Amino acid sequence: IARGRGGQALNSPRCGDGWLEAQQRDEGSSANVRPGGRLHLGSEKTKEALLELKAVLENNPKVVAHYPVEVRFARGDDVLLSPCFQRDSCYMNIIMYRPYGKDVPRLDYWLAYESIMKKAGGRPHWAKAHTCTRKDFEKMYPGFQKFCTIREELDPTGMFLNAYLEKVFY
Repeated sequence: IARGRGGQALNSPRCGDGWLEAQQRDEGSSANVRPGGRLHLGSEKTKEALLELKAVLENNPKVVAHYPVEVRFARGDDVLLSPCFQRDSCYMNIIMYRPYGKDVPRLDYWLAYESIMKKAGGRPHWAKAHTCTRKDFEKMYPGFQKFCTIREELDPTGMFLNAYLEKVFY
Protein backbone atom coordinates (compact mmCIF):
# COMPACT_ATOMS: atom_id res chain seq x y z
CA ILE A 1 0.00 0.00 0.00
CA ALA A 2 2.84 2.43 0.70
CA ARG A 3 3.89 4.58 -2.23
CA GLY A 4 5.76 7.78 -2.84
CA ARG A 5 6.17 10.33 -5.61
CA GLY A 6 8.87 9.69 -8.20
CA GLY A 7 11.51 8.71 -5.67
CA GLN A 8 11.50 12.12 -3.97
CA ALA A 9 13.61 11.98 -0.83
CA LEU A 10 12.08 13.05 2.44
CA ASN A 11 14.08 14.82 5.09
CA SER A 12 14.63 12.93 8.28
CA PRO A 13 11.38 13.31 10.23
CA ARG A 14 11.06 14.79 13.65
CA CYS A 15 8.75 12.50 15.57
CA GLY A 16 5.37 13.78 16.57
CA ASP A 17 2.61 12.14 18.52
CA GLY A 18 -0.04 11.89 15.91
CA TRP A 19 -2.72 13.78 14.11
CA LEU A 20 -3.68 16.17 16.91
CA GLU A 21 -0.11 17.37 17.38
CA ALA A 22 0.16 17.79 13.61
CA GLN A 23 -2.94 19.95 13.58
CA GLN A 24 -1.65 22.11 16.44
CA ARG A 25 1.72 22.68 14.76
CA ASP A 26 0.41 23.05 11.23
CA GLU A 27 -0.60 26.67 11.22
CA GLY A 28 2.25 28.59 9.60
CA SER A 29 4.84 25.97 10.49
CA SER A 30 7.24 24.15 8.22
CA ALA A 31 7.87 21.51 10.89
CA ASN A 32 7.98 17.94 9.71
CA VAL A 33 5.31 16.27 11.82
CA ARG A 34 4.12 12.72 11.84
CA PRO A 35 0.35 12.42 11.79
CA GLY A 36 -0.70 8.88 12.38
CA GLY A 37 -3.34 6.71 13.84
CA ARG A 38 -3.86 3.26 15.15
CA LEU A 39 -7.22 1.60 15.30
CA HIS A 40 -8.01 -1.99 16.14
CA LEU A 41 -10.63 -3.98 14.32
CA GLY A 42 -11.86 -7.51 14.48
CA SER A 43 -9.24 -9.63 12.71
CA GLU A 44 -11.83 -10.95 10.24
CA LYS A 45 -12.20 -7.41 8.83
CA THR A 46 -8.48 -6.92 8.03
CA LYS A 47 -8.54 -7.79 4.34
CA GLU A 48 -11.63 -5.67 3.67
CA ALA A 49 -10.15 -2.62 5.43
CA LEU A 50 -6.76 -2.93 3.70
CA LEU A 51 -8.38 -3.25 0.27
CA GLU A 52 -10.54 -0.20 0.94
CA LEU A 53 -7.51 1.83 2.06
CA LYS A 54 -5.63 0.71 -1.06
CA ALA A 55 -8.57 1.85 -3.21
CA VAL A 56 -8.52 5.28 -1.53
CA LEU A 57 -4.85 5.67 -2.43
CA GLU A 58 -5.31 4.42 -5.99
CA ASN A 59 -8.36 6.62 -6.65
CA ASN A 60 -6.87 9.79 -5.14
CA PRO A 61 -3.42 10.43 -6.66
CA LYS A 62 -2.88 13.50 -4.47
CA VAL A 63 -3.21 11.36 -1.34
CA VAL A 64 0.17 9.74 -0.83
CA ALA A 65 1.19 7.27 1.87
CA HIS A 66 4.84 7.82 2.75
CA TYR A 67 5.10 4.87 5.07
CA PRO A 68 3.74 1.32 4.92
CA VAL A 69 0.66 0.35 6.85
CA GLU A 70 1.63 -1.53 10.00
CA VAL A 71 -0.51 -4.61 10.59
CA ARG A 72 -0.28 -6.97 13.55
CA PHE A 73 -2.66 -9.25 15.39
CA ALA A 74 -3.56 -9.79 19.04
CA ARG A 75 -5.79 -12.17 20.95
CA GLY A 76 -8.96 -10.91 22.57
CA ASP A 77 -8.94 -10.06 26.27
CA ASP A 78 -11.30 -9.11 29.11
CA VAL A 79 -10.02 -5.58 29.86
CA LEU A 80 -13.02 -3.20 29.68
CA LEU A 81 -11.34 -0.45 27.63
CA SER A 82 -8.94 -2.63 25.68
CA PRO A 83 -9.30 -2.33 21.92
CA CYS A 84 -9.11 -6.16 21.97
CA PHE A 85 -11.98 -6.51 24.48
CA GLN A 86 -13.86 -9.75 23.75
CA ARG A 87 -12.42 -10.19 20.24
CA ASP A 88 -9.26 -11.19 18.44
CA SER A 89 -8.07 -8.00 16.80
CA CYS A 90 -5.91 -6.53 14.10
CA TYR A 91 -3.88 -3.45 14.98
CA MET A 92 -3.70 -1.34 11.84
CA ASN A 93 -1.44 1.69 12.06
CA ILE A 94 -0.72 4.44 9.54
CA ILE A 95 1.99 7.07 9.69
CA MET A 96 2.47 9.93 7.28
CA TYR A 97 5.49 12.18 7.26
CA ARG A 98 5.35 15.70 5.95
CA PRO A 99 8.47 16.75 4.05
CA TYR A 100 9.98 20.03 5.25
CA GLY A 101 8.49 22.97 3.39
CA LYS A 102 5.99 20.79 1.52
CA ASP A 103 2.27 20.84 2.01
CA VAL A 104 0.91 17.37 1.37
CA PRO A 105 -2.71 16.27 1.90
CA ARG A 106 -1.92 14.16 4.95
CA LEU A 107 -5.17 14.99 6.70
CA ASP A 108 -7.16 13.56 3.77
CA TYR A 109 -5.35 10.25 4.14
CA TRP A 110 -5.82 10.14 7.90
CA LEU A 111 -9.53 10.96 7.78
CA ALA A 112 -10.11 8.39 5.01
CA TYR A 113 -8.28 5.79 7.12
CA GLU A 114 -10.30 6.62 10.25
CA SER A 115 -13.56 6.45 8.29
CA ILE A 116 -12.67 3.02 6.89
CA MET A 117 -11.68 1.73 10.30
CA LYS A 118 -14.80 3.05 12.04
CA LYS A 119 -17.00 1.49 9.36
CA ALA A 120 -15.22 -1.84 9.94
CA GLY A 121 -15.82 -1.62 13.70
CA GLY A 122 -12.37 -0.27 14.58
CA ARG A 123 -11.60 0.94 18.08
CA PRO A 124 -8.99 3.68 18.59
CA HIS A 125 -5.78 3.20 20.50
CA TRP A 126 -6.12 5.28 23.68
CA ALA A 127 -2.71 6.93 23.24
CA LYS A 128 -3.34 8.00 19.63
CA ALA A 129 -5.33 10.90 18.30
CA HIS A 130 -8.83 10.27 16.98
CA THR A 131 -12.11 12.07 16.44
CA CYS A 132 -14.23 9.73 18.58
CA THR A 133 -16.70 11.03 21.14
CA ARG A 134 -18.44 9.38 24.08
CA LYS A 135 -21.26 8.24 21.78
CA ASP A 136 -18.70 6.52 19.55
CA PHE A 137 -17.06 4.80 22.52
CA GLU A 138 -20.44 3.59 23.81
CA LYS A 139 -20.96 1.82 20.46
CA MET A 140 -17.38 0.57 20.08
CA TYR A 141 -16.66 -0.75 23.56
CA PRO A 142 -19.17 -3.17 25.10
CA GLY A 143 -17.64 -2.51 28.56
CA PHE A 144 -17.59 1.28 28.24
CA GLN A 145 -20.59 2.06 30.47
CA LYS A 146 -19.39 -0.35 33.16
CA PHE A 147 -15.97 1.34 33.09
CA CYS A 148 -17.61 4.79 33.35
CA THR A 149 -19.55 3.68 36.40
CA ILE A 150 -16.37 2.41 38.07
CA ARG A 151 -14.45 5.56 37.09
CA GLU A 152 -17.15 7.82 38.56
CA GLU A 153 -17.17 5.83 41.81
CA LEU A 154 -13.38 6.04 42.16
CA ASP A 155 -13.03 9.67 41.00
CA PRO A 156 -16.32 11.42 41.85
CA THR A 157 -14.81 14.93 41.63
CA GLY A 158 -13.02 14.35 38.32
CA MET A 159 -9.59 14.96 39.81
CA PHE A 160 -7.92 12.64 37.27
CA LEU A 161 -9.66 14.07 34.20
CA ASN A 162 -8.12 16.36 31.62
CA ALA A 163 -9.62 18.03 28.52
CA TYR A 164 -9.17 14.86 26.43
CA LEU A 165 -10.78 12.57 29.02
CA GLU A 166 -13.67 14.98 29.54
CA LYS A 167 -14.40 14.69 25.80
CA VAL A 168 -14.30 10.90 26.09
CA PHE A 169 -16.33 10.48 29.28
CA TYR A 170 -18.87 13.33 29.04
